[in-house]
Amino acid sequence: MQWFSLTATFLQFSGLGGFIANLRKKVKKNFNELALRNGELVKALQRIKDLAMRDELTGVFNRRFLMEAIRNEKLRCDRTGIVFTLCIVDVDHFKQVNDQHGHLAGDQVLQQIARTASDALRQTDIFGRYGGEEFAMVLTGTTSEGAIITAERVRRHIEEIDFTSISPGFKVTVSIGIADSLGGEDPALTFKRADEALSAAKEGGRNRCLVAP
Repeated sequence: MQWFSLTATFLQFSGLGGFIANLRKKVKKNFNELALRNGELVKALQRIKDLAMRDELTGVFNRRFLMEAIRNEKLRCDRTGIVFTLCIVDVDHFKQVNDQHGHLAGDQVLQQIARTASDALRQTDIFGRYGGEEFAMVLTGTTSEGAIITAERVRRHIEEIDFTSISPGFKVTVSIGIADSLGGEDPALTFKRADEALSAAKEGGRNRCLVAP
């Protein structure tokens, strides 16, 4: 009887051990599946966040994010006394690019300009697509004296881009209007002055940077 009881007990423990082992496998499997789903959820949320703040074609910040960033920068500057400068970058004769080489070539031009300009700026600066073939640079802690140096660097780098894949010898230039953010000035007025400087740069022959009065 003792031997029988011992055997029965042993079998019970063996079955319990197998049950626990299977349970552990199921828990591990469920944990891995949950981790995978959480990872996919994080990626999906990041994708949604990027779509809300990034331009789909070029990958730089979109207009909505730019305007919000400018408003926040203006509030920070009014509070601390630090200045910033706004630059509007416009691709010269962009309509001709689309007409002569097609819209895919136009997209390629915008993408390359966005990468080139972004690489020429500091991490603290903000760069985005304002609309169509226009981009905007928000140069933090910078007056127009420093901004013209940065803008000229961006302009030169863009002029040096090799677009041989589109057409041999094909080059693109940009014009840039620059305006300091004045104390107490609404950001919309800063944009207006930068845009007026951009128009003057285009009227003066394009492929140049001009600071608003």
